[in-house]
Amino acid sequence: MGNDNSGIVSGPSRPTRSYFSHDSGERLCHRTICIQRFYMPLTRAHEEGFTLAEGNVRKLIEDASFPNQWPTKETHIQHKVLYKNGVSKEYGVHGSNVGVDFDICIADGICITVCPVNVFDRLELPGEQEKMDKGVTNDSGKAPLANWKADPAREQDCIFCRACEIQCPVQAIKITEP
Repeated sequence: MGNDNSGIVSGPSRPTRSYFSHDSGERLCHRTICIQRFYMPLTRAHEEGFTLAEGNVRKLIEDASFPNQWPTKETHIQHKVLYKNGVSKEYGVHGSNVGVDFDICIADGICITVCPVNVFDRLELPGEQEKMDKGVTNDSGKAPLANWKADPAREQDCIFCRACEIQCPVQAIKITEP
């Protein structure tokens, strides 16, 4: 494989994507994603998660009315739980600056892993186990992977890097700066 130090990596038959460290310019594997100096290898499951399911799926990131036009259903820990009739089916959205739509979340944990300031906690939802056992899909068009959801328990600590929003394979997270 040739390298002319210009940042372009070429191979004998096809080019390879290359990402660079923000500090040192070191080349990283094409199966790695850089998020503010945090590097996480992608698994095959995560790569496939970027291909959205066909059919009637919903993505919080595409809802321009969130959070301003979503009424508050209740308060949980230090954040609001927003619920909009005709959109939310069961759980609603936890948080407003860091909004996690529990009706879309599949509990893959990527947001918990990539968050540099530990905004998220796992919130157990007992009813999810029965859905998992039956293979029921949620509003994302995919079946949940666990019986918990990523709760933005420390939403006020968010630094708005958008790592969680970018990495969520079902786009269940929307970051809204105040």
